Amino acid sequence: MAGVLVFLIIVTVISYWRYGAAFWNTFFPQFMATVFGVVISIMFAWALWRLQQRAKEARLRQQLIEALKFELDENVKRLEDTERCFDDSKRQGDESATWRGLRTMAAKHILKPENLVIFNDVQLEDDIEWMLMNIENYNIYFAAISREFHNKMPPGKDIKEELSQMWARILSESNFQFLQGFLKQLSEKIAGIS
Repeated sequence: MAGVLVFLIIVTVISYWRYGAAFWNTFFPQFMATVFGVVISIMFAWALWRLQQRAKEARLRQQLIEALKFELDENVKRLEDTERCFDDSKRQGDESATWRGLRTMAAKHILKPENLVIFNDVQLEDDIEWMLMNIENYNIYFAAISREFHNKMPPGKDIKEELSQMWARILSESNFQFLQGFLKQLSEKIAGIS
């Protein structure tokens, strides 16, 4: 590209020497029109690119918020199901409840460096990071208790008594209720953002 520019400059200088002022009077207005056209085109292209980038970031931010909101609501539901599974007073009729680990994919995706720039909200980042750490601790603890329950369950023992003891351990050792409250609060906060 630099070679083409040098060539054009040399041709312009030679033409000026050969044709004199008549060349310059014709060349200069056309040259300035070209320069203005190129500069305005570059400015327009840059402004259009920035507008597209902002729209893309806004869509991505909205998608990340929606994914996190869905994940938070699902985790709250899973904690409620776990509570119903262990607490007979909260179970309705023959309703079966399950106990599963909590989801973390959307939170991990938001905490990637390229996505943190889109949010630009340090408090939200801290809340998500804290939540993720506590969910992972809960999942590890809950998996260990579940394995212990299934592996050590004696054949003749009352399962309700065993479930009651397991529920007491979960409540006392896993910050279950605090985590449940925090997830509900964060879900409401996220709903306010979108």
